[in-house]
Amino acid sequence: MLATLTADYFSDPDWIFEPKLDGIRCLAFKRTTGVEMFTRNKLALLRQGYGGHPRFLGLRQDKSPPEVVREP
Repeated sequence: MLATLTADYFSDPDWIFEPKLDGIRCLAFKRTTGVEMFTRNKLALLRQGYGGHPRFLGLRQDKSPPEVVREP
């Protein structure tokens, strides 16, 4: 979900909010030809050097089906 600027604010005692943490959210596309990773703005992360991050190193050896989209 993308953040939206608004003049109103949300307040409800039954809701708990997640703190915002710095980082990059990406989608990993595992295909028979290899792994591709993109930001929500469709920027290729592997071309920007993020593919070597320990969190992503196991994607190529992942035993999930060959055509999978996942959030690492």
